[in-house]
Amino acid sequence: MSDAASTIREALNAGLNAQALDLARGAAAGNVADPEIDYLAALASARLGAVAEAERRLAEIDRDSLGASPLAVEVWSLAGRIAKDRYAALADRTSAAAHDFAQTAIADYEHAHALGGGAYSAVNAATMAMLAGDALRANRLATQALATAGAAGDHWHHATAA
Repeated sequence: MSDAASTIREALNAGLNAQALDLARGAAAGNVADPEIDYLAALASARLGAVAEAERRLAEIDRDSLGASPLAVEVWSLAGRIAKDRYAALADRTSAAAHDFAQTAIADYEHAHALGGGAYSAVNAATMAMLAGDALRANRLATQALATAGAAGDHWHHATAA
């Protein structure tokens, strides 16, 4: 992780999303494309509600080049989050657009989970599948989430199970 990425992550962890975005923009200015910086800028943008900016930043990342890295899991999970946010913003959740956003979110979260994303991505995929009316898929994904959750006494296991 570069010094710039580390500084941006610190700002994000502190909830300083606007500062993180400014730092990412500065780090990206005039430099060779850095997928981690682009991801962090996209995350900061999404947290600020700038979904179009987040989508643009994610589109700049060659996801295939990331392989099964932790960054790939983060990128695919954020893509799922953005599609989920687009779904949630629609007034008519029965529309074709809502269906498309839901399916995109599910696919992106499933991809993140397949790369080793753990329970987080499976829980989100299961939730979106349930909202999209696909109870069988939701059940399968929820089962996967439980299988990858922490130990039974661990608080993350209880949060995942809920």
